Amino acid sequence: MALARTCLMLACILFAAGCVTPTTRNPVGLTSGLTRDAALIGTWRDDEFRFDEGEVFHVAPVGTETMTAFCIHMPQKKDEAGSFSVYEFTTAMAGQNHFINARELHLAREHVQDADGWMPLFYTTKNGGRSLKLYYLDQTRITKAIESGALKGQVETHKDTNSDGSVSEIIDSIEITAEPAELDAFMAKPEAAGLFTLYKKYRKVE
Repeated sequence: MALARTCLMLACILFAAGCVTPTTRNPVGLTSGLTRDAALIGTWRDDEFRFDEGEVFHVAPVGTETMTAFCIHMPQKKDEAGSFSVYEFTTAMAGQNHFINARELHLAREHVQDADGWMPLFYTTKNGGRSLKLYYLDQTRITKAIESGALKGQVETHKDTNSDGSVSEIIDSIEITAEPAELDAFMAKPEAAGLFTLYKKYRKVE
């Protein structure tokens, strides 16, 4: 969905060059039940959308549990190209926290290829479902949670030599591998929301 900046998404994409998008092996909410939050269905524009800039995405229902989001990221300059992405996602609750499990759909000739893993997004709505805030999983915070043993996962890195001769450790991928019950119990904690950082604010236009 417009969850990634490459759109959302939503590789590092979303955030800053050199970042990676943390994913989960299992979607959040399997133990409580995946749902389709009707409040998300419709067309949304971000708060920066003006003069044909910013993001706009349309969410359509598919089946009883899933939705498809068509995202257009408008160029910021006249000489830049925009981008288009399609995302499959479900919604779920863990405790009082609301989550989207997003997965980009890659069109390849005559069939669709699903991206590996799910990208968890924390979200809130207000004003009768007309306002939406999307939060992405912060790379640094989730890495600390995994390395401390608070949540089971894998962080793959490599070392890179800088121009001044110093060595930096670069994160290549972050995958949360916790089983559904463990993952949902972790995400149900009030402090779980603190692992997420605000991406953008959106307003429903249709």
